[in-house]
Amino acid sequence: MSADLMSPTNESSDTPRKPIKSTAVVKLSTSEIPNNFEVLQLNTDLNEPPSNWLSTKATNGSSFGFTNASGFNSFRIANMFPDCVGEVDVVSDSENIKKLLKIPYSKGAVSMIVHRVENTLLIDEFDIHKHLMRTAESEWSWLRKFFVEHVMNNLSSKGFHQKDFSIGFSRDALQERKLVSKFLYHSLSETNSPSNAEGCKATKENVEQDAASMYWSSLPEPQLELPDNSVGHEFARNVVWTFEDIQMLLGTDMPIFGGDTHPCISLRLRDMKKPINVLTGIDYWLDNLMCNVPEVVMCCHLDGLVQKYELIKTEDLPHLSGSKFSPKLIHDVAQNILSFLKSNATKAGHTYWLFKGKNEDVVKLYDLSSLCESDTESGDGNPFTVPVAMLLYNVARKMKKQNSKQHGGIRVLLEHCISLLDREKYPKIVTSAHYMLSDLYVPAETNPSDPAFPEEEPEDPETLDGRDENPEQGQEVEEDTNGNVEVGSLCWSNSCTKVQKKTQPPPLSGSISERCQNSLKHIAEGLYCLRQLDTRQIQKEEEEPRMAHPFTAIPMPFASLTSMAVSPTKTEEPKIDSANHWKAQLLTLLYEKALLVAAVLTQHSLATEQYGTALRQVQVLLTLNLGLQKLSKLLGVKHGKEEDKEATKSFLLGQAGDACCMIVQNWSKIDQFKADIATKDDFIEPILKQLQLDVGPYDDDTVPVDLDLPNVKDVLKSSIECYKQALNSKPAPDQFSSLCRRLGNAYNELGVVYMTQANTLVTGAGEKDRNEFNALVKKSLRELELGIAAFEKGGDRNNLALLLLNAGRLMRLCSFVMSPVCRTPMQGQERNYYLKALNYYQKASCVLEKRCEENEQIWDSVNWQLSTTLYNMAVILQDYPDGNKNQQEVEKEVVEHLHKALASCDLSTPGRQLPMYQIRAASLHHKLASLYHKSLRNFVGDDQKRKWQHQLCRNHYEKAADMYKSLEGISEFLRVQLERVAFAEFSAESMCSTS
Repeated sequence: MSADLMSPTNESSDTPRKPIKSTAVVKLSTSEIPNNFEVLQLNTDLNEPPSNWLSTKATNGSSFGFTNASGFNSFRIANMFPDCVGEVDVVSDSENIKKLLKIPYSKGAVSMIVHRVENTLLIDEFDIHKHLMRTAESEWSWLRKFFVEHVMNNLSSKGFHQKDFSIGFSRDALQERKLVSKFLYHSLSETNSPSNAEGCKATKENVEQDAASMYWSSLPEPQLELPDNSVGHEFARNVVWTFEDIQMLLGTDMPIFGGDTHPCISLRLRDMKKPINVLTGIDYWLDNLMCNVPEVVMCCHLDGLVQKYELIKTEDLPHLSGSKFSPKLIHDVAQNILSFLKSNATKAGHTYWLFKGKNEDVVKLYDLSSLCESDTESGDGNPFTVPVAMLLYNVARKMKKQNSKQHGGIRVLLEHCISLLDREKYPKIVTSAHYMLSDLYVPAETNPSDPAFPEEEPEDPETLDGRDENPEQGQEVEEDTNGNVEVGSLCWSNSCTKVQKKTQPPPLSGSISERCQNSLKHIAEGLYCLRQLDTRQIQKEEEEPRMAHPFTAIPMPFASLTSMAVSPTKTEEPKIDSANHWKAQLLTLLYEKALLVAAVLTQHSLATEQYGTALRQVQVLLTLNLGLQKLSKLLGVKHGKEEDKEATKSFLLGQAGDACCMIVQNWSKIDQFKADIATKDDFIEPILKQLQLDVGPYDDDTVPVDLDLPNVKDVLKSSIECYKQALNSKPAPDQFSSLCRRLGNAYNELGVVYMTQANTLVTGAGEKDRNEFNALVKKSLRELELGIAAFEKGGDRNNLALLLLNAGRLMRLCSFVMSPVCRTPMQGQERNYYLKALNYYQKASCVLEKRCEENEQIWDSVNWQLSTTLYNMAVILQDYPDGNKNQQEVEKEVVEHLHKALASCDLSTPGRQLPMYQIRAASLHHKLASLYHKSLRNFVGDDQKRKWQHQLCRNHYEKAADMYKSLEGISEFLRVQLERVAFAEFSAESMCSTS
């Protein structure tokens, strides 16, 4: 830079000043920063256009021309960076912010449109002349009527003219802008390379592409719709500007230059004939702050001829002679305007108009949405409704995609989006919003068996305010939302309500059933919207006349005579346009979500013992599952793997079997279960009807259950059939053994029911009762044997032993029935049933192998039943010996059974069974002693064997006596003692006779 032309201004002061806290973070830039700067020679004529004038290539993509970023740019910026919405205080064009902050210094008119999305204000310039005075009478009629009747008449009385509403540039202003544009192009260095601009543009495109790839492919991106249909303006850069405690997302076009000694500067052109006024100084200062530019270079000219340059630091701009202003006052204005807007613009989705007339001292805020709603005569609605709704959807979609934990905030955004949009005009967006709401209540990753819904992520308490001071987003405010503030009060510190940092929407809460019901409600609404889309497309096709295309033959129906044979009628399936990938994907997503929600409800019903409801919900699940599979084929959309579909069906049938089993176990509530089954679900019925419309008629995949629930046996049979079909439907590997165990349990329950019925017939003496008993025993044994096979297949040793135990009990029941009324020796069927019972008990004992913590009760039951059966059989054989056997054979068989019974008594394990085992063991020792005693009296044979039996008799008497004594069984103890005395006398007599 030339030293003689470039010099610091002498306006700067060395006195210490309190700096304003200001930082700017560039979110996106379309141009190289900075452009290379070249100092112009003295007397360079700026009126002459340079050779590179208006060339974007020379400016690396920037525009130094006459582009004006008018229109509703806040929507464009917010949609580019939806993650910033809700986090920053304001989204706007930097020019709008400068105009607001200059209100105390300017007498000009201000007209801004304000919207609130969460805690962010969207501010756009509103050209009254363009939108209300130059448009057709039918457009904006409701606002034009209000403006003329209330605003225009009031301003006209104060000397305000219609031309004052125009925000266009005067001829002098346009000439000045033209001169500035030429100056900026003159100042570009010839070494400015366009390659970096291309690289920067490519970077932007890549960023957008990467961001787009993050979105769900199934959910449509919102279309940017603006009230004025203006062409999108691309700012040179978008920045997040932090001004003290206020954050703003801004679009700015200020050119930034740099050189070797001054790497980052802004260029300004100053007419030496005119002093710098306050408004210009504020403009320069704010522009530099918003872009983090530390210095401004002013080029002074006379009639377009360059005279000199002045270098001014950004912090010195407020203190230039003739244009002094207070930075603190500017911040106070910003804080007060923000507080005023946030305190009054509180209704989500509403459009507010911030207006100040020329030379007026009051800034007013009007709620245009309420005004539009109250004017029922005009046919046009609020043109801002759709853009706001699209932005709400975009922000919610971004938050959902990033797995934000602020579910309450996402819900509020989506609900307001749906309330603002006409679902018949925007079915795609409304349907997608409903799907996201359903996914909020029941997320896709929810495990139906354990529906643990994610908790809200609490925000920093320091950033939250009391809800009493600032109403929640979306709540209606009872007081009038129109407000006004005097311009003078904007300059006072904290003159308006303190800026509210953030408010947190109510969290997403509710019980499992409430969340599921809300999810189903939104699924049904989404399906209805898609159906409306189809209906409108059909109507449109019917209204359009079918035109013949040139050079295209018109097909005529033709069939040969030989093909006129009667063929069976085929039902044609409805053809759904699978080319519409978005609709096909979202339709599948909605039904998949319905399937998941119904599964969660089913598991919840099982967990809360609502088994009738669970059975009805399983029926719904099977219908949805089958319909979804058919829909996927019609649409050509992949819906899971084939094995997964079979596994799902298997799982659902297993759930139906579980519900039936639990109904049987709670049979006392059967009336309630029947009532629950008959109850229609108002939330799921619309979805099932819509499914029928989407896929056409198909055979329901119903559960094999008689929903009338006639009796216990039929319900158990239904349960068994459910489990059998589940096993035949190729269950998941981790479900196979579980299904086998549940099937075995159902067989056991049914077998026990038959056994119980047979037991009630034991006292019957008629032939009819005996035949019925035999039929019930046969049925019971068949079910128990099938259950045993199921548990063997499932590898469940404990339950296998339990069913063997029940089969043994059944055989004992049969042996009891076969026993004669007047006791005789054990023969025929009675003996066979005893042996079968022993066989089942021994198998159960072998299956368990040993007693452990997992099978304590079953092990004890098996051993006890085995011991009891052996004991009873031994007693009968001893008391009523078989006449076809000699004494020794009878005694041998009895002793063998008694010893086995004794071995089955567990006398070493403490517990509640121990006293019973001790009594049984004492009795067995007594029986054995008595048996040997009797045998000795009649014994004839080898003395050695006699001595051995004598010793055995003595030992068993001693053990029986000791056990009865320890158990305090007095009568039994005395009986044993008397027998011991008799045995001693017999022994003495035997010794004497031997001598």
